[in-house]
Amino acid sequence: MIRKTLVSAALFASAAAASAAVVDTTAAWNGSDALQPFGSPNTSTYGQVVKASGSQLDSFSFIVDLPDTLQFKAYAYAWDGVKATGPALFTSGVTSDNGSGFNSVAFSTGGAAVTNGQDYVLFLSISELYAANNGAGTGVFASVDAASYADGDFYWFNDGGNFAALTSQNWEKWFPGDFAFTATFTDGADNRVPEPGLLALLGIGALGLAASKRRKAA
Repeated sequence: MIRKTLVSAALFASAAAASAAVVDTTAAWNGSDALQPFGSPNTSTYGQVVKASGSQLDSFSFIVDLPDTLQFKAYAYAWDGVKATGPALFTSGVTSDNGSGFNSVAFSTGGAAVTNGQDYVLFLSISELYAANNGAGTGVFASVDAASYADGDFYWFNDGGNFAALTSQNWEKWFPGDFAFTATFTDGADNRVPEPGLLALLGIGALGLAASKRRKAA
């Protein structure tokens, strides 16, 4: 019985650590609405503003249709209302899509630290790779109605190969709307020391197991 209690406590702690808040507009996408053209020599950067609902950004994704020749990187930055600000919270490696129609491109951030309730911008950009993308073609981002997500909008910027402009100049917005995207936030519980009550419960369970073993030995 004590063994079962110990296992149950561990499972409860694991479930609490794994709790997450997920922003997901992909179900609202009608399968055809999209913004374009993303790429060189057109718009270098497409981004989605999102409000943090936890202390960590764990992952995000976009539904896109990009040629496999187009190289890009994914980023997460704080958002000051008109542009990205501060140092990058996350930067991916060089990435490309499979060029086979609309699909999800997803990125794991490794638990980037954010402030609950603050705005951030998640974006894909070819700006740092602009010269390498000459002649690579352009692609599209799936988009949804603004009512799909109340706490943000999609933005874009014709920054060419000037990546520094993303944190020094205002981004553009055609009209209210959002990309078909996801963002997963957690409260960072998986990195915390267990609560004293849980430690006590685990300790009781361990003592019980030890006592049970002694009785069997006797």
